[in-house]
Amino acid sequence: MVTLDIQEQIMDKLNALIVVLNNDGSADYVSKPAQQLLGYKSDELLGYNWWEATRFSKPEGIEVKRKILGLFKDRNVSTQTFEHLLKTSYGGKNGCVGIFLI
Repeated sequence: MVTLDIQEQIMDKLNALIVVLNNDGSADYVSKPAQQLLGYKSDELLGYNWWEATRFSKPEGIEVKRKILGLFKDRNVSTQTFEHLLKTSYGGKNGCVGIFLI
């Protein structure tokens, strides 16, 4: 689809960590800069892999996912911002500011 290609090109040029989640919390898109910052390939982050690959424990991934999905359900919130650490592919830490537009 041509539109998606243009959108992906624009998001990649932003040089930002961008993850697009669907309503069930599965990652549908992870920007190339996000992959580079964290050291993962796209297929290592897409789907539910996002929650396991970028968290320091499975319970942490479950908790963060639960909070974010809760934001999706709260229709009174249009924008939510918070900070958290993400695990890189090398086991290091990378700080991230999450901005969710719902």
